[in-house]
Amino acid sequence: MAKSKGSGESKSQVFKRLYQDNPQLLDVSGYDDVLQKYQELNPNVEITKGIRGIAANIKSALNRKRGGKARRGRGGRKRGRPAGTTKTVAAATNTPRVTGASLQTLEENIDDCLMFAKRIDADGLRDVIGLLRRARNYVILHEGK
Repeated sequence: MAKSKGSGESKSQVFKRLYQDNPQLLDVSGYDDVLQKYQELNPNVEITKGIRGIAANIKSALNRKRGGKARRGRGGRKRGRPAGTTKTVAAATNTPRVTGASLQTLEENIDDCLMFAKRIDADGLRDVIGLLRRARNYVILHEGK
């Protein structure tokens, strides 16, 4: 859990207030104007990347709330598969290789989790223990193939 602040506004609250007091700042690209106003309120504070990030996040959240500018995304790239590719080809190329050693390690780790769950609370974690047994048995069957 995050620590509560003693007194005063957090940086996020300050930027939120600045944007709400000056809604035209949401329409301007960049953050120089709002950072300048922040600097006027806090002359002893140096503007770091972290503070710029807070300003950017608050601006983005407020724009989303009010239905502002649409997000640009990555260079206009279209989503989905390129024309001519099929689902089966994509699935076949993305299938990871599973070795016997990795399945053995997975089985041992599931077994350790199973033992730990039994030690903690065998009755209270009955469903979890059942699922872990099922997962371990599936791995054992998969190893035999």
